[in-house]
Amino acid sequence: MKPPPAPKPPPPKTHICSYCGRGFSRKEHLVSHLVKHTGKCITPHECQICGKKFSRKDHLDNHIRAHEADFKCHICQKIFSRKEHLVAHIQWHTGSSPHRCDLCRKVFTRKEHLVAHVRQHTGESPHVCRYCGKSFTRREHVVNHERGHTGETPFKCEICPKAFARRDHLVNHTRQHTGESPYKCTHCGKTFTRKEHLVNHTRQHTGESPHKCHICSKSFTRRDHLTNHLKLHAPPGEEAVHRCSFCERAFSRRDQLTSHQCSQYTCHICSKSFPLKGNLLLHMNTHTAAATAIGY
Repeated sequence: MKPPPAPKPPPPKTHICSYCGRGFSRKEHLVSHLVKHTGKCITPHECQICGKKFSRKDHLDNHIRAHEADFKCHICQKIFSRKEHLVAHIQWHTGSSPHRCDLCRKVFTRKEHLVAHVRQHTGESPHVCRYCGKSFTRREHVVNHERGHTGETPFKCEICPKAFARRDHLVNHTRQHTGESPYKCTHCGKTFTRKEHLVNHTRQHTGESPHKCHICSKSFTRRDHLTNHLKLHAPPGEEAVHRCSFCERAFSRRDQLTSHQCSQYTCHICSKSFPLKGNLLLHMNTHTAAATAIGY
């Protein structure tokens, strides 16, 4: 008769209280214990829906479940803290969103997202960096960019000393502590901490390769893979580092990029060239208005 298996040893108590020396096997238990000494609740676990913070992850998990009955999409199960955001999201699913681009027919859930998108067609970049003059289509983009000049990192991790210039970078970092992976592949169930990682992964299932080489027509699922591929086409000793901000093409010389951007769309009336189709369409309106004014 075999002897009963020996009981498993308890997990080591590696998390030590600096006040009384008591040890804990789990970090969240130490965090809860420290409240007795400091009187201050350390809250590293933040709800991404309402911003409420908790000292223990299981408390946060219970809290998030309370949101599930609030505003939940019946199509993809995504949860929203505000009803109007859920309504706009469902319109995106059904294609009934009122925010549709007149130039490419792309649909957006919110008006401000459509406004920023249209600026990609027109070339308008009204938000200018105070330090280097670089311009952006959205205000939050120039704010994030300027922090690269100033070194400002206002978004601080409450678990470790790291700090970040952008809130989304902090959110992604915090998930490394909590183990949260909210983005789930509908094909195989694999989960990811960042949405862009899920997008790249999903393309392995669908076969989608949206990043196409303009030289040999080879296509790639990821932009960085295309960038590495373009280096193979560059002349010896040079790299195709000058990338067009309107399409996927890249050039080894800046003057080649400038020539490319200035000659994409040409007006058949006056032969003026524009880098974007949207710019040309707006320009054509000036000819139409002039013809109307003189009675044509």
